[in-house]
Amino acid sequence: MSQVVTNGITTLQTEQGETAEVVVVAFTGHRGRLNQLPTFDFLQAGKVWQYNRIFVQDPFQMAYLNGISGDGSGYPGFLELLKEEIAQFSANQVIFLGSSGGGFGALLAGYLLDVDFVHAFNPYTYADFANIARYEDWDMSRNQATPLRKIQALPQSTRQYLDLRRLLRKPNGKTKYYVHVCHECPFDLQRAKHLQDCPAVSIIAYPCRAHAVGRYLARQKVLHVLLKNEHQPNLVEVLKEIFADKLLYFGDGAAQQ
Repeated sequence: MSQVVTNGITTLQTEQGETAEVVVVAFTGHRGRLNQLPTFDFLQAGKVWQYNRIFVQDPFQMAYLNGISGDGSGYPGFLELLKEEIAQFSANQVIFLGSSGGGFGALLAGYLLDVDFVHAFNPYTYADFANIARYEDWDMSRNQATPLRKIQALPQSTRQYLDLRRLLRKPNGKTKYYVHVCHECPFDLQRAKHLQDCPAVSIIAYPCRAHAVGRYLARQKVLHVLLKNEHQPNLVEVLKEIFADKLLYFGDGAAQQ
């Protein structure tokens, strides 16, 4: 199995699962966690250990836009590395997942690599000053000031990806996206709804209030339902049966109500 280490941090690691047909790529967030949970705990709750797995971590905390290797290959090099690692598994289905900045990374790479499904948990959906100003997103401008400055200094070929809505409004013809947020977390809901007019994007808002919807889902013991292979095509219908009228749906998810 493969491993990449950058500045003493393991930024990519692959693991063989029991089920060869599926590979899950986990884009971890701050300190290599997924939605404020250790990656192991998140994936344990999601019951995805049976699948082939690729873990990636951004050592630069730039939503993966500067790559993960530090060798100057940047974002194009990161995409090429992912393609190569995924191809080694010869899987029939590829699922990307990530939270916060890792959610941005999963959405963008999932779109560009034409994967089957993406699960983004309270993701950032823009990293450009125009949208930050448009939505008066002081939470992002205040708490992500340093990463934002670094991102603005990236090449234009990478900065063209800073607004995910511009990309996802033109579907790649394959990928289905599920965006999970707490509907009582205003900034997360606002960032999710930035994508509500994008085809193939289902936004699902749960009755919680923190920037940690994955932790809520783990406590409700339904995280594994979201990530179950056979539930991917019709996940909104599955969630309706579990939560009844407790959820809010936007985008493609609203159309399925």
